[in-house]
Amino acid sequence: MGRGNTPYKGGGLFNWAYPDPIKLDLQNMGGGVALNVHCVLYGSEPIHTSQFVSWDNGPIGRDPIHIKCEHPQQFFLNSDDSIDGSHPLFDTSPNSPSNPVEYRIACLTITYQDLFENKHMSIFNHTLEHQWVNVKIDKLPSLKKQTPLDLKEKNDQKRQLAPKLSAPAPKTSP
Repeated sequence: MGRGNTPYKGGGLFNWAYPDPIKLDLQNMGGGVALNVHCVLYGSEPIHTSQFVSWDNGPIGRDPIHIKCEHPQQFFLNSDDSIDGSHPLFDTSPNSPSNPVEYRIACLTITYQDLFENKHMSIFNHTLEHQWVNVKIDKLPSLKKQTPLDLKEKNDQKRQLAPKLSAPAPKTSP
């Protein structure tokens, strides 16, 4: 993330109310091309629309590309949702020597497909020193013997399951 017009606030913390899109540079470290790249930058702010997302990026090869992450209009994933069944979109566990909070002020989860339509994930924590720490890079596992869902598919699935709220019909006078 660039430091010019910055989403950071004092003490190295991230400003989740930052109104502008943020740019991330992504590069594929593997030998192939990453397609259908979806990103979620999740942080301590509990409001869904305060997170930053970017859908449908790619292709990404060896040369870095800039992606734009912005606040979503509709976002249904919670901080404790997981793309692999074990790593949440944001780690809210208590501070500990083996997992200090200053090494996880934000979490970037990326899902993508290779040319053979295998789904993969990369998870990185963002630190107070503005460094990215690799948490996990792996193929998306099948959970409960079901086809793995990427971030966008998981968000769409949760949107379908969300309660549909509407106001009552307006009363009209005779």
